[in-house]
Amino acid sequence: MSLLCTGAIQKRVVVGENDEIKVAQMMTCVGTGDHRYGDAAIFIPFFSTFKGYITDPANFDHTKFKDVPHYTELK
Repeated sequence: MSLLCTGAIQKRVVVGENDEIKVAQMMTCVGTGDHRYGDAAIFIPFFSTFKGYITDPANFDHTKFKDVPHYTELK
């Protein structure tokens, strides 16, 4: 139902707070979902959970993210 493609982690120059220039480790991610499975609302939990893990893997807690079932499973 969805596809997530990730690139390599690379060091890039970024502008931080107070316009300071620093080097950060960044990874390019591209995500997509098949609209035939359902609307965009069902993909949000998947991508939000992934973002939460990538942002802070040491403190990741999957229970903080809501799981939304497919509309056909709500019968």
